[in-house]
Amino acid sequence: MSTKLDYSGTYLTGIGPYLNEKGGLMMQVINKTGGASVKGHIYNLSGANDFAAIKTVVAYAGSVLVCWEAGVADGDWMWCVYCGPAQVYLSAAGTRGQMVRACLAADGAKADGTANTSAWPTASPQNTDSTGIAIGSALETTSAAGLCWTLVAK
Repeated sequence: MSTKLDYSGTYLTGIGPYLNEKGGLMMQVINKTGGASVKGHIYNLSGANDFAAIKTVVAYAGSVLVCWEAGVADGDWMWCVYCGPAQVYLSAAGTRGQMVRACLAADGAKADGTANTSAWPTASPQNTDSTGIAIGSALETTSAAGLCWTLVAK
């Protein structure tokens, strides 16, 4: 199992839980994405491997983790946020207060592992295709694709 130097200078081991510098709950899972981890990518749990995460595909409703560290090789342990503040990689500009969700097939900018923002539905029923793939709410507005602080609440 790998070790990770946290923001306070303490080495951490084990699967967690631990807090990131903004208070997000993190745990370690095994990277089974087929490549190096990407900070901010959204993952779901693997059905084939214990304690493992795979990259969320477009329109998938099972995203539960946000990758916290970049460059972790496939098969190694990596830190992911499962609740609280995390930086989520958006495929396009994002708007604070809006729902952060896995990309939809209809989105102009989309890629596996990334997210987009959209307005929360106001009419009933609110359990629509987009709310089912929501992972949280944007804490900031971003002007282009990239990392966006998000309150993860899946």
